[in-house]
Amino acid sequence: MEATNQIGIYQIENLILQRVPFTLLDLTNEANVIAPFEHLNAYYLNFFKNLILKTTATEYKSTEKFLSLPKDAPVVIVCDSGEDSKKIASDLESAGYINAFYVDGGAKTLTALPTN
Repeated sequence: MEATNQIGIYQIENLILQRVPFTLLDLTNEANVIAPFEHLNAYYLNFFKNLILKTTATEYKSTEKFLSLPKDAPVVIVCDSGEDSKKIASDLESAGYINAFYVDGGAKTLTALPTN
């Protein structure tokens, strides 16, 4: 089963501004996933920072935060290239997670876009 739930910077920003409780699986090596959203005020930025689970493509399943997620909880996955996140989103969908999203193209697509 191929993951079809792509998400981009503007959709993630909307989740933050609407204060949707989602988990961001940050699988990146050196990318700063917070940087594209630093234009938001501190209230929203702090909310977002608390949603991030910095992990790896192999270790995320064993983290306490991930293990406590219900299968209908929104999960956004971002890696450096988009390949690992797409595979993990597909694996999560196969495991019954109904709100698994991945950033197509990885973190570089988030940081390549201008912010206001």
